[in-house]
Amino acid sequence: MKYIREDFYKTFKAGYCFSREDLYEYFTQYEKDLNKNTFTWRIFELKKKNIIRTVGNNMYSISDKPEYKPLLNKEVTDTAKLLTASYESIEYCISETGWLNEFTVHQAFKSHIIVEVEKDIVESAYYYLKDNSDFEVFFEPDKKIIDYYVTESNNAVIVKKLITRSPVHLLKNIATPVLEKILVDLYRCPELYYMYQGSEMVNIFRNSLQKYPVNFTLLLSYSQRRGAKNGLKEFLKENFSDLTQGLIND
Repeated sequence: MKYIREDFYKTFKAGYCFSREDLYEYFTQYEKDLNKNTFTWRIFELKKKNIIRTVGNNMYSISDKPEYKPLLNKEVTDTAKLLTASYESIEYCISETGWLNEFTVHQAFKSHIIVEVEKDIVESAYYYLKDNSDFEVFFEPDKKIIDYYVTESNNAVIVKKLITRSPVHLLKNIATPVLEKILVDLYRCPELYYMYQGSEMVNIFRNSLQKYPVNFTLLLSYSQRRGAKNGLKEFLKENFSDLTQGLIND
């Protein structure tokens, strides 16, 4: 890319955030007549080629971290295949609580699968999985059911309604949550992630932010739809000010 000069990576160092204005100032020192449309396309191209990534509203950083891709075990893939084989064009998302062990100090010995399905067929999907799998399937369990039954199960699958516009992506053709969604759900649903609360939740957030790219605009947008934006912002400011400086507006 001819407009990337030798001093680009000296000006924008890995591990630091910079704004759209910073990028514009950099390019216009060499191209005085750079117009706004060309500049907008240039940002798009830099992101497409994985040179920079979005970390907030008009905020970027050098792409020096790998994309988060959790390991999909047989139970997850079998559940997804069973679901998608029976419901054409279904909107869903599937995850496993054990994925968070990657970020913790102490490992949780049990893990359960969470299947989120569009609200119009969530109950139907629950009965289908219950009748056609060997899992113990629970439908939107409350804290009491989780405490008494889910925690005792070795093969629990929880079916719940998928929040509209949830940030998901395809991983090996299976709809899975992006890291931002997992972090918000961890914060928002302590009863579901009972084994990852307290200091372990702090560990998970810190290690996630340090290891993988996180889009804070996406994180806070989804947390707002979950009714947790203000609380999550305070949690981030209180515990990770060194990692979120300039990325979270008041």
